[in-house]
Amino acid sequence: MHDAVRGVPALLGRRYGACGQPLRVGDGGKSLRLDGALPQDGWVDDEPGSAGGDDVPSPSVVAVWMVLGRVPSELVPRWAAHWLAMGYDGPALLELACLYGDDPHGVRDLLPGALADCGASVPSREAAAAADEFRRLAVLHLTGRAAARWVLEKVVEIVVGCEYSVAVLSEPLGRLYLLDDDWGVDGGSTDAQWITAVREACLAQTRTAGTGSASEPG
Repeated sequence: MHDAVRGVPALLGRRYGACGQPLRVGDGGKSLRLDGALPQDGWVDDEPGSAGGDDVPSPSVVAVWMVLGRVPSELVPRWAAHWLAMGYDGPALLELACLYGDDPHGVRDLLPGALADCGASVPSREAAAAADEFRRLAVLHLTGRAAARWVLEKVVEIVVGCEYSVAVLSEPLGRLYLLDDDWGVDGGSTDAQWITAVREACLAQTRTAGTGSASEPG
């Protein structure tokens, strides 16, 4: 491990401690995550790793977001610092952790190499990345961490971002896009019907096969 990595927990405390999110270092400093209470009503208003989010996304999740063009570059250096503290290592990852969030071009240039340092598999196709992200959203909903309406909003964003790809619309969650305008419209489906439809789609989405994941830090 680089000597600089040993100072990452202290660096995180200095640079990010003002965000109001307590840091917890466990397992002898091998793992480091943000503690955060889940919203009482099950809504998730921020993506994991955001200023109001409850966790730092894994390299494999960020690899999916990269393919979908959904990576908030201002947060990536912070995530890279956490990954280093968890035991991942590599020159691109270390350089990325030393950047500030106001350098989006630098983040974009270093992120692919940093993800490779972490052993994260990058989906080769946008549709495969969308399917992986749909599975993540499905798990968030089924474990009570995201409400049905929030999941549907994210589905719409992904479908639009993928330019209404037939493959994306064919996914269990993707098919909900075609019904989105029906929610809240007079004479449309009730909230209870929508919640049931989203849950059933999430259950079906979790039964689909994934494309890959990040390796464990050595």
